[in-house]
Amino acid sequence: MQVQRLALPGYSDVQVGLVKPATLRRFWQQHRPAVIYLATQGPLGWAARQAARQLNIPLVAGWHTNFDHYCEDYGVTWLASTARRYLRYFHNGCALTLVPTICKLNRLSNKAFGASMSCHVGWMANASLLPIAILSCVSDGG
Repeated sequence: MQVQRLALPGYSDVQVGLVKPATLRRFWQQHRPAVIYLATQGPLGWAARQAARQLNIPLVAGWHTNFDHYCEDYGVTWLASTARRYLRYFHNGCALTLVPTICKLNRLSNKAFGASMSCHVGWMANASLLPIAILSCVSDGG
């Protein structure tokens, strides 16, 4: 499935995926995955989260970016607490959030993120070969 994408103003290499939850819901009703991995907390991830929850498909998210820190780095410190609340809401609505380090797991746990966070060292394999929908906005370079 292809989705529209939009380059962020001032960051043309960074693109966000745009799709309506209803579009994903219809697609997943026809091609139902066993679980959905959310690789982004942006508009694409939000739409996927809504559609999956409506279809009762379990969600697993990955913590890839500290958006709340970016707010401070880019001079919009006043937005950091809003970003943290959004990220907390987003990730606490998932069955599991994968984090890259024990340190990150501890930091997020201390900030009242859900107990459903996990840190795995090594490779993850889909041993059961269940269909998994992986959502991420990837530029095709064009």
